[in-house]
Amino acid sequence: MKPLLFPVLLLAAGCDYEPTWLYPVASEQAPALYELFSEDGEPLVPADINDSTDAQKNTIYAEVGASLNAQKGGVTFNFVGTGGDVCVLVDPEGVTWTEAVSPRLDDNSRPWSYPDNLYDDGDIDIYGGLSVYYTGSSDEIGDFKVSYEDPLGNPVEVSLSVCASTSLFETVNAHAGRSTVESCTLPQTDLGVEYTVVLETWSTPLDDDRLSFGLILANGDCGTLQSRLGFSGDYHALECMIPGEALMPTSQGPWYGKAAINDLIWGAPVEGGMGYVDYEREFCEDIATSRIDQFCGDEADDVAADLSVCSWFRGEEDAVHCFCGDPAWSPEPGAF
Repeated sequence: MKPLLFPVLLLAAGCDYEPTWLYPVASEQAPALYELFSEDGEPLVPADINDSTDAQKNTIYAEVGASLNAQKGGVTFNFVGTGGDVCVLVDPEGVTWTEAVSPRLDDNSRPWSYPDNLYDDGDIDIYGGLSVYYTGSSDEIGDFKVSYEDPLGNPVEVSLSVCASTSLFETVNAHAGRSTVESCTLPQTDLGVEYTVVLETWSTPLDDDRLSFGLILANGDCGTLQSRLGFSGDYHALECMIPGEALMPTSQGPWYGKAAINDLIWGAPVEGGMGYVDYEREFCEDIATSRIDQFCGDEADDVAADLSVCSWFRGEEDAVHCFCGDPAWSPEPGAF
């Protein structure tokens, strides 16, 4: 009986793939784990925010790098309890959407018909509680879980995190997801007692392994804050509550207030085109019509006319950065 070599050859051919572009790259400018302080080097202080001017003035921008091992990474900070509710709101780099592929009779009425650029998106999850229960250190991110043994000798683990994060659809104790604003309220904080908040890095952008983000720490609950600033209702509009969080790689920061990062926000892929500020605004405001489609179509035309090639994967430092995905990524009719 002859040996079956055919499956072996198939397996050998299937290994001809080099996924090294997916491996994270270390960044000296943006470490994977560090502690965030106020401008004077003290714990952060919740701000009173009544309008968008207050919000932009009190937003902190920073970058965090990718973890190079199995350990989790992220950014931590402390604040002292106020006796009332405290809101933590974070916006990780980029915006994201799911491409709509169902056919329409009129191409002009096809919202979300362009693919998203998934390679410049990142994700941060929020946890928080009393500092005395925090298990982390300067070398390792922790949590707020404590363990004890019940009368029967069984180990029992209890989470003492009091920061109930809210998802896109206002589901409590659920995370928001990739490139989406996430918030949580620490209710009735103890006056004068220290709290720790963990911004855990769930993922960093694949294009440069550096995740920039904007952070608001405010007095009051997050739902009231969002309504006060006019961002309740359509969850996509929340993206503009912290504008301009997609920063060109420079350092880890932090930068205090939006005015400090205006020159660091990603610009247009071609001269005269639209940059991240325009991209984000179109995503937030174009709710009733084609939303981001017009922007993505114009970007594709600009890049094609200028004979530029977008660097969706990790590329050269001076490579063109496009905010929308490659139109060629859209599936063909009948494809899975």
